[in-house]
Amino acid sequence: MAKYLKEEIAFIQLTTAIELFNQKNFISAITLASAAEELFRHSCFILQKVKMLQCSIGAQIDEAMYDLTKDLLGIEDYISYRNKTRNELKHHGEENNKDYVSGDFKSIALMHISGAITNFKLRTNKLPKHKIIVDFCGQQGIS
Repeated sequence: MAKYLKEEIAFIQLTTAIELFNQKNFISAITLASAAEELFRHSCFILQKVKMLQCSIGAQIDEAMYDLTKDLLGIEDYISYRNKTRNELKHHGEENNKDYVSGDFKSIALMHISGAITNFKLRTNKLPKHKIIVDFCGQQGIS
């Protein structure tokens, strides 16, 4: 039986999501990146409880940026918008949405990969050192 720290699992998911993103397999990248994002988000919440520190998460920072342009973009609830496609990929969906999932899969994958990286950085004050993540950050302008 194998045993992994949740952070190790998050890095496995994140690095695999980046590999899939680079291969243009955006749908699989979304589900893996969002899983890694959730694990890193949870570690931010633990930091809040244990050290009594405020620790934002990547999605909250994105939401604040989107709030500045929500009238222009027509996005009222960014978190719902951001997670809609991810949830449709993981679950069968509502009655009126059983057969097809549509969306800008590349952008959504990028949102969740960036969110996972941001959640890690918000907790540790540094970017992950994994080469594939460092290279991805350089390509996408994440610092």
